[in-house]
Amino acid sequence: SHFGVDTLLEQEAIKHGKVLKSMESIEDALVSLASASLSEDIQHLKSVLNQEPADKNEEGTELDLLVAWITGDTRGSAKIVAESMTPHEYQNLIIKRNNKWHPKIQKVLKSGKTTLVVVGLAHLVGKGNIIDKLKRSGYKVKRVQ
Repeated sequence: SHFGVDTLLEQEAIKHGKVLKSMESIEDALVSLASASLSEDIQHLKSVLNQEPADKNEEGTELDLLVAWITGDTRGSAKIVAESMTPHEYQNLIIKRNNKWHPKIQKVLKSGKTTLVVVGLAHLVGKGNIIDKLKRSGYKVKRVQ
């Protein structure tokens, strides 16, 4: 069975008696995912179906994204993320959610408690990313390996 990183981290946190909190409800996440209108969904589907076969499949793109992130290529990561969705999807899935999460993350950071915040890579790179928002709010953010 395949588990995402978030699921594995959640299981470890529970095992060690850590407090778990979510930045959004499942309903909020689903609303973000389903925010495009039917006409936008149809237009996007048509554009995907009319594309020439790509040299890379989805797994190739995921591997490129992983390599870009591991090597610290945030511009490359951002480009891959941006190309994986329409501007409308990016606005609803990334920008709007980052805007909602930013004050929640700040509140947790101000509590002084040691905290692990888990978000997808798309929220850490590109336009409107969480890292830049935190830096603009006066936090020192550094990449750790």
